[in-house]
Amino acid sequence: MEQMQRLLWDFYRGLGGTPKQMQAAFRSAARNAGKHPFRMAEAAGFEIVKATADLMEAWYREAVYVDDVGEPLALRPMGEHSFETLSRRFLPDHSPLEVCKFFAALGLVVRLSNGTLKPRRRTAVISSLNAVTLDRVAVLMQGLLGTLQWNYGGRGTQQPRLERQVHATHVPLELLPEFNAKAKELGALLIGQLDNWLAARLRKDESDKPTARIGVSLLAYVEESESPRRSTRKVARRRSA
Repeated sequence: MEQMQRLLWDFYRGLGGTPKQMQAAFRSAARNAGKHPFRMAEAAGFEIVKATADLMEAWYREAVYVDDVGEPLALRPMGEHSFETLSRRFLPDHSPLEVCKFFAALGLVVRLSNGTLKPRRRTAVISSLNAVTLDRVAVLMQGLLGTLQWNYGGRGTQQPRLERQVHATHVPLELLPEFNAKAKELGALLIGQLDNWLAARLRKDESDKPTARIGVSLLAYVEESESPRRSTRKVARRRSA
């Protein structure tokens, strides 16, 4: 637990948090943990990111939103088969106008001179840590800790959840770009296959049955070795007799 606390402190400090702010946040979490434990459903930002990814995927995949060569169409902000249509479908709890501003601020869409909206890329890549993306931190931690508790807490002995990793040390820094590219390539294949598997099995007419939130998260990590520290100890000189 002490190691985990140190990790959180380092992460928060990297975002510009002060020790006073961190202490207040941890005290608040300690008070509320018993009454209101964290639930993935409360991570509104995580749901927004997931819905955003689904919206962009539909824009690039569904026939009504692509041209004759499969490129995404520039959509009108409002009206039938417009950005509003996609927004109300995937982000129904948010105003289409606010969603449009949010997408534009993140660089996901660009407004053309005729007023239509064009996506910049297929994947919903958000390259900054903000209130929305930070929700993913808690979701990833809950997934990791929940899986560990399941696998080693007795219930997962018969059917353990996925828990695999690749780990190597002393990797030359020159290989990092190639490693990052390969991890993204293979990870996208796996996630795509799982997504298709789920889409083929989920049915809307089963909404009255008990449900669960499931997922697989893949991430690649890199920790560069620190440069050896030079000793600051002074060597005592022998005094001549």
